[in-house]
Parts: sequence; structure tokens; C-alpha cells
Amino acid sequence: MIGEMLLVLGAAVVLDFVIGDPPIKLHPTAWLGRLIAVITPRLKSKNAEGKGKYAKAEMIKGSIAAVAIISLVVSLTFYLLHLIEEFLGIIALILVSILLLKSTFAIKGMETHARSVMYALSNNDIVAARTALSNIVGRDT
Repeated sequence: MIGEMLLVLGAAVVLDFVIGDPPIKLHPTAWLGRLIAVITPRLKSKNAEGKGKYAKAEMIKGSIAAVAIISLVVSLTFYLLHLIEEFLGIIALILVSILLLKSTFAIKGMETHARSVMYALSNNDIVAARTALSNIVGRDT
């Protein structure tokens, strides 16, 4: 069991360094982001102004949504992996586990984006650095 886990982890890291991230259309993290983008506006209160009972209601709804989304993803992943092991065997389970685990990090992609930021900064180009940084963070750069 430990051997399989180490194999999955090591292979996922190697796979990340070799091929990087899949296209956005095939990226499970992007799918999750789209799901959150659909759900989030529905949780907003029309009367909320950052305080009072409306803000508290948004916080409660957001917490419930977060727990529900996490529970859904964990349940579906567990069920999928169980079915794969049951019907296709341990080799298929290991291969799918490698792909799923790899989708949870982006070492190569982060290095690529960070190098773009560093290159722009080394050329004293703050505008290009901010643009490159926007590929890493979702906040105003």
C-alpha cells in the first residue's frame, strides 16, 4: 500500500515536470473553478453591504457551499477510484491516481510563470511583471 502511494506521488511529480498542466478544458481544477463561479453569484444577498445579518447569511451560505463542493468532489473521486479498481484492476487505479494527483499541483507551470515575472522585473518592466503575475494570482496586481 505504501509502495503504491509513493509510486503515485513520484510519478505525478515526474509527470508534472515532463508535460506540465493539461489544457484548461481537460483540467479538473478548472472544472472546479467553473462550478464555483456558477454557484458563487447565487449565494450573494442583494442587500448585503459587508455587515449585519446579510453578510452573516452570505458567510453561512458560502461555508455550506464549500463543504458541499468538497464533499461532492471527494465522494465522486472515491467512487470513481473504487469502480476503477473493482473493474479494471490495480494498474488502472494507479494510472488514474497519478493523473488525478498531478492535477492538484503545477510545479512546472508555476516555474514558467514565475520566470516571466522575474524576467520582467530584471528589465525594470513593472507593467509586464504585473501582467505576468496575473497568471499566478487572481487578485489585482
